[in-house]
Amino acid sequence: MKVFFTYLIIIFTFSNCFAQDTTGILQFSYRDTKLPIVGYTARVRSLNNKRDTIFQNTETKVRYAPGDYFIEINTFPMKTFKTSISANLTTEIQLPYPGFVALSGNGKVANVSLYVLMQDVYEFVSEISLSKTVKKIKLERGWYKIKYASANKKMKELDFILEPKATKKITLN
Repeated sequence: MKVFFTYLIIIFTFSNCFAQDTTGILQFSYRDTKLPIVGYTARVRSLNNKRDTIFQNTETKVRYAPGDYFIEINTFPMKTFKTSISANLTTEIQLPYPGFVALSGNGKVANVSLYVLMQDVYEFVSEISLSKTVKKIKLERGWYKIKYASANKKMKELDFILEPKATKKITLN
């Protein structure tokens, strides 16, 4: 009995093969300068899959699957966005350059309440402990209100506008 084997030899060449990237890039920058935003973290949550949450440093570029995303940036006050990321494209979230408020007191003002104007209503942002030293706080551009008890225990309010790249100096008495 004679047995014959037939072999089929297939040769694959990969010189003409390529893989296509189907992800998109998310990056952050300041609106007026196009400089990367440094010092913040963005919480990026997929609206397509609620369990997918990624924490991204705002100075880095990260690839994401195409889809709709909800983004929270830990600026003061917090900024939120809804955006779509498309395959092979870069999605750029731009923020205005922040400003600073420098609060100082005479030692008799201990706590300050900070509010930001959002859609015609002042919303509470934070309580700030104040001592005799100057407290410098980085804030997003906008309209703000400070409420505090003066030395004679009378409640006072102070409204101010914070511009980008500026420092607003406020002394509380």
